[in-house]
Amino acid sequence: MTLELSEAKAQLNKLLTDFINDDLLAGQDETVTDDTELLMDGIIDSLGVMRLVAFVEATCGLIIPPEDVTIDRFGSVAMLAAYVQSIQPGEGAAG
Repeated sequence: MTLELSEAKAQLNKLLTDFINDDLLAGQDETVTDDTELLMDGIIDSLGVMRLVAFVEATCGLIIPPEDVTIDRFGSVAMLAAYVQSIQPGEGAAG
């Protein structure tokens, strides 16, 4: 992974982590890191997933098809960031 891609991944992870902690978990004692199990541990619920999808779409200029909203892609910040990077135009990865 090049330094540029590594920096982009770190920025995306921070952006997602900040949104989850500051918006989805506002007022709660819980915070997440890149590897926190978001869905399996019940950190975010279905409404939270919908808000996260809307945030990613608006922030990254992407459209996330409903069939892509899975535990494999939204299970953690790291998994979501990898998915987002894979579908961004010009990243050269297959979705």
